[in-house]
Amino acid sequence: MVAVVLSWSAEHRLDSLERSSRKSERSVLRAVERLVPILKQNPHHGQHVAKRLFPQAYLSAGVSILFRVPLPSFWRLLYTFREERGEQAVLILDILSHAEYDALFGYRKK
Repeated sequence: MVAVVLSWSAEHRLDSLERSSRKSERSVLRAVERLVPILKQNPHHGQHVAKRLFPQAYLSAGVSILFRVPLPSFWRLLYTFREERGEQAVLILDILSHAEYDALFGYRKK
C-alpha cells in the first residue's frame, strides 16, 4: 500500500469542494474520497497520459509520468508518483473542472 499526498492545488480544491453547496461539486468531492483508498491499493488505477500530451507546467515541474481519473460532471483528477520518506507515494496534482482541464492541456472549443 502506498501513501497518497495532495499538492497545494489539490488541497485547495478539496477545501473549496467541501465548502460548496452545489450538488455537482459535492458529488465530485465524494468521488475523490472514494478514489483515495483505491489509489492506495492500486496506484496505476487511472488512465496513463502520453508524455507528448503533458502540459508544459508539469514538464517544468519534473513530472515524468501522469495519470488521469475521470470524475462526475466531467471533472478530472491528475496524479503522478514521487518519493515520500524513501517510499513511493501517489501525488495528486490537480482536481479540475472540464473547462480547467481543457485549458491546462491546450484543448480548444470547435
